[in-house]
Amino acid sequence: MKNWNKWKLSFFTILIMNIALLVTIVSFIVATPNTIENSPNNIQTEEVHFNVTTTKQQLNSLIRQYLTKNRKEEKISYAVVLADDITMVGTITAFGKKVSLLMSFEPKVKQNGDLVLEVKAIRLGKLRLPDRTVLKYIKDHYNIPNWVIVQPDKKAVYVSLNSLQLKNNIQLKASTFNLEEDDISFDVGITP
Repeated sequence: MKNWNKWKLSFFTILIMNIALLVTIVSFIVATPNTIENSPNNIQTEEVHFNVTTTKQQLNSLIRQYLTKNRKEEKISYAVVLADDITMVGTITAFGKKVSLLMSFEPKVKQNGDLVLEVKAIRLGKLRLPDRTVLKYIKDHYNIPNWVIVQPDKKAVYVSLNSLQLKNNIQLKASTFNLEEDDISFDVGITP
């Protein structure tokens, strides 16, 4: 059971990394520098905001490409799929047999632009695992970035996009993340 928890935590960590990668890629796409000569009279010092909109299909393609490019020799094979929720599906080897693994999350946008991933289900085969116990294990035994806060009592993972340190003074906030409506957008702010 301990080996399974390591793989589960590994998956959860990769899921969070995939979301962070997506946010970073979106911010770099928007933050393409201009090659305009600036004189002291032309320099503006106010914050600039852009709204970036995407679809589940585009995010799924991005996640699939990232996982394919960065897949290493692992004892767990998995995929992350954005449908009506965020789902990680895969298989692990337990007791010499391949067993299906499923973790599903419902994303919610906070008023401040952060994301909360509420656990919908964690299953190994047909066995539903206790959400709080799995999240507590992840929180206690793994090194997670400081902008990702595992909240076992709330059965959620808080993704503090406001605390995410991006290059070039870029700040990222989720505006919408409604998977059922395929309405996903981010506010990208750039401060001078």
